[in-house]
Amino acid sequence: MIETMFSIPLVQYSLDNWAERKQGFLDLMSEFRMITGNETVASSYTVDVTVSDMMDRRRAVDEMTKLLRPEMSRFGHEFGCDPVMVHSWFERASTQMYHPPHTHGHGGWSAVLYIDFDPLVHNSTIFVSPFNHFIEGTQLQYRPGVKEGDLVLFPSFLLHYTQPNESDKKRTVASFNMSVNSDNIPESWVLTGDKNSGNVKRKRNSIGGDLDAFG
Repeated sequence: MIETMFSIPLVQYSLDNWAERKQGFLDLMSEFRMITGNETVASSYTVDVTVSDMMDRRRAVDEMTKLLRPEMSRFGHEFGCDPVMVHSWFERASTQMYHPPHTHGHGGWSAVLYIDFDPLVHNSTIFVSPFNHFIEGTQLQYRPGVKEGDLVLFPSFLLHYTQPNESDKKRTVASFNMSVNSDNIPESWVLTGDKNSGNVKRKRNSIGGDLDAFG
């Protein structure tokens, strides 16, 4: 008898009415400043240090949650949980831009929505297994086949990266982290301002579920 002891789920949805819904994501992205950091991609990701930063982050989460309400509800139904979006941002890769290997923390799920994506010239996110091949000892990687309007969700601990954009077409994605267990949210997702202040507020996301946020 041979059994598979461990497996890692990856969820992929194709957004309905993508031609109409795409503009909603682009309009939301236009409201935020895109900067290039260590990831070598232009990103609206922020580390909250001011009240203004916190308000922008919460507004982005609220708007992204509305735009993805059908998919969030579907995920909750299929996994028997109450998903709560915690942090969301946009990324855009011009020629030769890429995102180096990284994870999003020890708990919860993360996601990538492909907004501007040409499968003829762009590559999707590459995921790296936390264990090697059981006979050859080689590193295991997985790259899902995606198109514009596809949403890929994965456990946040999973190492992943993108290859350099070799084309002159910009590759644009939206990303977010979400909790499926309110008792297991990485601190890096929710701590803002002075982490030692102990000034904690309870926030209710529009999907449902309580979320700790420092204010």
